[in-house]
Parts: sequence; C-alpha cells; structure tokens
Amino acid sequence: MLMFAPFKMISRLITMQMLAASLLIVAQAQSPLNPDQAKLISVLQSDAGVHEKGRACELLGEIGDKEAVPVLASLLGDERLSAYARTGLEEISGPSATAALQSAARTLKGDQRIGAINSLGVLRDVNSVPLLSSLADSQEPGLAKASLLALGRIADDKAIRLLLKTVSGPSASRPDAAAALLIAAETELAQGRTTSAARLFETVRNARLPDSYRAAAVRGSILASKPGGRVALVIEQLRADDRSIRNIALMTIREVPSSALADVLNAELKTADPDLDVQILMTLIDCHNAKSVAAVKAKVDADRADVREAALTALSQIGSPADAATFLEAFRKNRSPEETAIATRYLTSEENSEVDREILRALETESETANRIRLIRVVAARGMTNAMPELLKQADSPDTKIRVAAIQAIRAVGGTQDIPTLIAYTRSSSDETVRDSASVTIADLCRKSANPQAEADLVLAELNQTIDPSLRHCWLSVLTSLRSVKVLPILQADLVNDNDSVALNAITDLGRWPDPSPIEDLLNVAESSPNPVRRESALRNAVGLATAAAEENQRPNGVIFKWLSRADKASQTVEEHRRVLSGLGRLTTIESFRLLVGHLDDGLENEAGVAIAAMALPLAKKGYAAEVKETLDRIAATGNDQELQNNAATESAAILKQGLITNLFDGHSLVGWEGNTTVWRVEDGAIVAGSMEKGQPRNEFLATVKSFENFDLRLKYKVTGTKGFINGGVQFRSKRVPNSSEVSGYQADLGSGTDGNLYDESRRNRNLAQVEAAVLAKALKEGDWNYYRIRADGNRIEIWLNGVETVDYNETNASISRTGVIALQVHANTTGATFVQYKDIMVDELPASPQP
Repeated sequence: MLMFAPFKMISRLITMQMLAASLLIVAQAQSPLNPDQAKLISVLQSDAGVHEKGRACELLGEIGDKEAVPVLASLLGDERLSAYARTGLEEISGPSATAALQSAARTLKGDQRIGAINSLGVLRDVNSVPLLSSLADSQEPGLAKASLLALGRIADDKAIRLLLKTVSGPSASRPDAAAALLIAAETELAQGRTTSAARLFETVRNARLPDSYRAAAVRGSILASKPGGRVALVIEQLRADDRSIRNIALMTIREVPSSALADVLNAELKTADPDLDVQILMTLIDCHNAKSVAAVKAKVDADRADVREAALTALSQIGSPADAATFLEAFRKNRSPEETAIATRYLTSEENSEVDREILRALETESETANRIRLIRVVAARGMTNAMPELLKQADSPDTKIRVAAIQAIRAVGGTQDIPTLIAYTRSSSDETVRDSASVTIADLCRKSANPQAEADLVLAELNQTIDPSLRHCWLSVLTSLRSVKVLPILQADLVNDNDSVALNAITDLGRWPDPSPIEDLLNVAESSPNPVRRESALRNAVGLATAAAEENQRPNGVIFKWLSRADKASQTVEEHRRVLSGLGRLTTIESFRLLVGHLDDGLENEAGVAIAAMALPLAKKGYAAEVKETLDRIAATGNDQELQNNAATESAAILKQGLITNLFDGHSLVGWEGNTTVWRVEDGAIVAGSMEKGQPRNEFLATVKSFENFDLRLKYKVTGTKGFINGGVQFRSKRVPNSSEVSGYQADLGSGTDGNLYDESRRNRNLAQVEAAVLAKALKEGDWNYYRIRADGNRIEIWLNGVETVDYNETNASISRTGVIALQVHANTTGATFVQYKDIMVDELPASPQP
C-alpha cells in the first residue's frame, strides 16, 4: 500500500489527482498496458484539446480496464472533462471505478460532486448506500436530490427504507424521495417483481405530494396491480376529483387493455361527466370489447360537438361496415365541419360492399340538394363503378348543380363503354354548363381507352353533323383536349367565321392547344382583326401559348421571341403589354432583354425591371455583361420600387464580383494605365488632361497596360475649351508609335464636331465612318458629360453616342490588327485651351473570333 504524508493547505482535488497519478505509476509498473489503451491514456496526459480528450475518455470506457481508472479519476474534478471521465468509468465499472467515484463524491464540490453521485447510481453500487445516505440530508444545493435519486437506482433494502422514511416525513426532500421511489418501482416492475413494485407505487400515491408525482404513481399502480384488482383500482381513479389522475388512468388503460377494463369504460361512458367523455371515447379505441360499439354509438348524438366528434372517431376505428348508416346520418346532418370531415373520411375510405350499398340507398332517398351533391362526390371518391345507373339517373335531375356533380362523378367511375351514352346525353341537353361538364367527362373517358383516337372519331362524327354553335363548341373542346390533329384545320377556319361566338370559341380552343402550332394564326387575328374582342382574345391566347412554349422548351428561344415581339407590337393596353413581359421574362436571351429595356419608361418599369434582374447574370455570362450592368445601374438609380432597386444593385455588384466585366478605372488612381503623368492625372473621380489656362503643345495618350481584342467598352467623357481645335478621343485596338507620343489605331473621336465618328489615327489618317450632322445634333450633349459605347467584335465595329448608334463599320482590310490597347487622347491645341475628362470606364471582354 502506498502511504502519503499529509500536506496542509493542499486541496482535496490536488490530493485526488496525486493519488490517481501514483496509482497509475504503480499499475504501469506492475502490468504492461494494452497498446490502444496506452495511446488513449497518453492523450489524456498530453496538451490535447477538450474535444480530443473527451473522445479519449469515451473510448477508454469501451476498451479500457482497471488500468485506465486512475487517469480517468484524475479528471473528475475538471469541470470541462468530468462528464467524459464519468462516462468512461461507468463503462469500465468494477471496484476500482466505484472507489474512484466514491472518493470524488466525498471530496469534490458543486456539479462535479453531483456528477459522481449520479454515476454511483448508474452503477447501482450497493456499497455506496451508506455514503449516499449520509448525503441525503445535505444542505449543499442539489446534493440531497442527487443522493436520493441515486439511492432509488440502487434500490436495495437499506436504500428503500431510507426513501420510505423520507417520503413520509416532514423533510422538504419528500418530492425527491418520491421520484427516487418511482425509479425503484419502475425497475422492480420491469424485472417482473410486481408485488414490491405495487407497494412502492402505492406509497407514493398515498403520500402528501404534488399531483404530478401521484399521477405517475397511479400509472405504475395500475400496471403493477393484479388483473383482478386492476378493475377496482381503475374505477377508483376514474371517479377521483383530480382531472390529472383521471387522465393518467385512462392513458394507462391503453397499455394494458382487457375486456374487463373495456366493461369499466363502457359503464363509465353512461354516467361520466361530459368533460371525461372525450378521453374515455379515445381510450376505447385501444381498449374495447363487443359491447363498446353500442356505448360509443350512444354518444354520436351527444349535445356537445367535441363528444360527437370523438364518438365518430372511435366508431371509425372499432366499428364495422354495419355502422355505415351511423356515419351517413352524421354526414347528412352536417352539424359541424369536423364531424362531417370524420364521416366523409370514413365513407370514402372504408372498403366494403355494404358501405357501397348504404351510400347508394342514401343517394336514392336524399331530398336535400347539398347532401345529394356531397353523396355524389363520395361515390366518385370511392370509385363505385356499380353506381353508374344511379349517376345517370341523377344526371337527369332538374337541378343543374346535381346534374353537373353527377356528370363529374362519371369521370371517376365510368368507362369507355359509357361514351356513347354521354354523347347522346350531351346532344339532348340544352344547358351550356351541363354540356361543358359532359364534354370534359367525355374527354376523360376517351383518354381511358386503349385507342383514344377511335373514341375521338365518335366525337368528330357528332361535330360534322351539328350546326348548333354551342354544341359544336362542346365537340371541338373535346377534340382539342384529345390533341386530335383532325380538328386543327377546322378551328383555324373558324377564326374568320362571321359568327362571333364561333370565332371566339375557336380562339379559346386554339389557346388550349398542347403545343404552339396555332400561334401564327392567333397572332394574325391579333394584328389584323377589326373586332376588338376577337383581337384581345387572340392576343391573350397567343401570348399564353408562347409563354407555355418557353416554360416547356417546346421551341427555340429565338422563335418564341419573334412571337412575343409581334405580340408586343400588337398590344394596345398596359395589361396586354404586361402579359407579353411575363413571357419575355422566361427567355434568357439578349433580344428579350433589349425588348424589356424598351419598357422601362412606359409605365411597366417594375415588371420589366423584375424580369431584367432575373436574367441579368446569365446574360452577363454569355458576353453581354457591360450592356446588362448598364441597365441594372440605371434601374438601381432611377427605379421607383426600393426592393427592385436593391435587387438591381445586387445583381450589378455580382457581375463585377464574378469578373464578368472589368472596371478599367478605380476612380482615384492610374493603376493599370501608362502615359505622361505630368499631363494625365485624376481629379474629382475622373481621368483628366489639359488645362483651361494654357494650350496643349502636342497629342498625349494614356493607354491601358493590357491589350484587348473583342470587347464592349463603356465610358463617359466631357471635353471643354476656349478656342482652337478642342478635341480628344478613345483609341482601341491601338499601339504606341515608337519614339513618339502618338498612338496608332482606331479612334472614337470626340470634340469640335467629331463626336461619334470613327477615325484611323496615325495609320490611314482619315475618317472610316462619319456621323450625319442631324444625328449628331440630336445625340450630342454639348459641353456636358456624354456616354460612349464602343463594341469591337471581329471585323465589326459599332459606336453609340448617348444611346444613338453612329457607327456600324466592317473592316475589310485583313492586314489591320484586331488586338491592341485602349487609350484616351487629349489633342494638341496651341491656339486655345483644351480640357478633357473621362470616367466610369468599363470593358466587357468578348470571346475571341477567328481570323478571316
């Protein structure tokens, strides 16, 4: 045995850790460790983190033995690791683990001490009973409760005696002792020792305790009682004044159902307080006998709705098909939505021919219209094919609503053999609503056929024989829904029929066509018909088909765009344009985008803006980033809807973030540019050159470090001066001229009437394209900021000035380079002052195009 001299002023925790470490040294000296166990112990003795050490404790519990106990014991006082250490010790168990936990229960404080006590309870260590008993009346917070509960888990004779004494005494710990006794009783019950379990449950049930403890004891007493005594016990509880006791008794009965208990419930249902009826009825679902059905049915007509609902619910679970009449009666009375729903659920789901017969009998005798309609719907929901004769009879009712309901039900229960009967019925009916319902039913029955086209030919024969416009429309609707190609030319011819009803019906049917085939015909009507009703209907249906084609990818986007573009031109009202915009929003194409942009200023800016924002990023990724971002920035700056403005700003930022467009100027430096910095500088967020105080001795250019080939360039410029040639320019696909300040290449000219022109600087030295004076006068903002867009893609060069296209040039000289820098120019002016400013310079690089 190891002996240690006492050291004053050393805490109990340190003493335990020293003891554990010493035990570990001895254990390691006497027995080599399991290699895996040794690794885990080394983790616990290292500087590893809490999570890693906690996992090591758990694994030691799985594979460790008594050699691991000392190191786990050393962690019992660690507030971060004590729970992990206890888990390991509980799994290892054995005398050494118990001893370590007992020592911790004596010396530790607070949660760590309570944890050790809990672990002793988990281990059910009878040798710990004296220790736990001595702590059961402790004043330390939580300690007495933990000790009592641990005694309840151990539950030997000494522990039980202490708990019985406490629960019947004056101590404030009575509830905790009761909880411990309930734990002990549940253990006894689980192990089949019902007599001792019953004694413990009864003690708690009769003690002066809160209702929750007594209720738990009632449950246990019922479960532990002998079948002969259980009935009397249940009756006693059901008649208790405390509702919680009654409720727990009813819940417990479900765990031990028997015919004898069912008799008790049946009897109680006759005399019980209505507040208890619902609980008894629900209990009878799990505990019933042959007599229970009558008891439950007696409550179906109770005064209280909740009792009636519970009775119907219970009857649906324990009754038989013979009870269908009861549900039908509740169904027909329709006293509350809940009762009707329960009855309907039973009538539609109970699979039994007797229920079918009851429903048919009820339908034959029902006089109220609402009930007949609901019964017809039940027939349809059940799929009662044997109800066809009765449904056909109901279809002859003088009440239109009943006739329509019957025809709709035939869709569910009829077959192809009923099509001729329905065709004849439709032919003989004069009510348009009935005819419409019948036509839908005929179409559905045709689809059930193995050869739908053969059935469609029956309808086509009727179409060819009738001259009644309303009946003709019925047959056309059927054939349209069946996708009969034979009807398409008939509908197309009807579009120009002199009879408005015939033409409008044709437009409606074509609008329901399963593919976009009729769109051209409908657009022709929308574009040319002098009849406003026909025009509007044709346009609406054409847009509907085009939108569906876009959603279902029925045609290429380019084809769908052409249709929607025509529809947009044919639209005459805001609502008509709005429908077109909805369709355009489903096409992620630059054409649809540009058409939407055109609606940002005509009262549809919100609808157009939403669609634009939705397609912005995909289009930016297709090479239109600059154009898209410009529009998004416009919406963000000028939109009238804050949410839309925020969304546009977010999408614009995403284009920059994903590198889909490059900002060539950061607004405060010349990073990325090279040139004469004594001339070029940054002022007020713009790149500037020249001066208003003196002339400009020569041309100067500020060029990008990077070269570009195909691109879409956007920037703003402003040029001012006093006299002379006040000029600048934007070079692109250009190169520095050696030993010179000049740059050679294409230039979008600006200033002194040259704005919008395409000039070939220091190469061919001439205008390649020149804007007309009238166009320039309309586009240019003299002395103000102007907006340039320059697009170079292969041989094609386009320039826009403030949104007006001024150049569309095709380079035919194959020797001209298509790659070069972008540069800004200030032109020489020796007779006056020139001052140029450039800002908001962004470029969207386009895919390289093959050389010709």
